[in-house]
Amino acid sequence: MSEAQPLTEGDRHHAIAATIVATPATLRAWLIPLPTALIETPLDGAWSPKDVVAHLIDVDQHVFVDQLTRIVDEDAPTFAPIDPTARLVAGGYRAQPLHELLERLDTLRAADAAFIASLDPAKLQRTGSYRDGTPFTAAQLLTYWAYHDNNHLAQVGRMLRAALGGHEGEYVSETFFGV
Repeated sequence: MSEAQPLTEGDRHHAIAATIVATPATLRAWLIPLPTALIETPLDGAWSPKDVVAHLIDVDQHVFVDQLTRIVDEDAPTFAPIDPTARLVAGGYRAQPLHELLERLDTLRAADAAFIASLDPAKLQRTGSYRDGTPFTAAQLLTYWAYHDNNHLAQVGRMLRAALGGHEGEYVSETFFGV
């Protein structure tokens, strides 16, 4: 087996954009066929699968796009942490139907792909920091955006497995899930 070659910056940006553009379709395929009660029930602490979709919308513009824009346009901006659960409530996301949230996420992500393509690679090494002084580059934040989506897809997968499981038996658990 050959060793994986590192991605060029252009290929990395393309892969990040492809990841975030694909997220809404994955969530749609997993969640739309399910009963509303299941997708709106907190299954992972205080969050439901629908809350995860809402969170992705919220952080899309208010964290990722905003922070990336500020880092490439300003000198060393500082960012305050957010309270994701409080933002879900304040944003009124829980009152919106899932299909509307997914449509909004689709629209945002199409714009995000264009936004990512427009970023000047030379400016991606510019830095911002959190209030505690922890610095990060625009390139690191861009990479984290794709990781963040994948992390929340895994979270929804765990939620659904817990909600729909329980009858798979030891054989299926060990064979297919490795547990």
